[in-house]
Amino acid sequence: MSGNLGQSSLHRKRRSGDPMSAYDGLPAPLRLWLSEAALPWLAASARRLWSKSRAKGLTPE
Repeated sequence: MSGNLGQSSLHRKRRSGDPMSAYDGLPAPLRLWLSEAALPWLAASARRLWSKSRAKGLTPE
């Protein structure tokens, strides 16, 4: 093994996409909210919640 992986026999997980491009693709009000959130959110989770709330007719506020 190379790098700082140690002697672990566990397989490394590969990311299925670019997390920064997923974040950049979010609507501006949602990105603003995420930047001030107390806990970290995945872009996919935030987008899913955003889509569901918009489908219910809720406003960005």
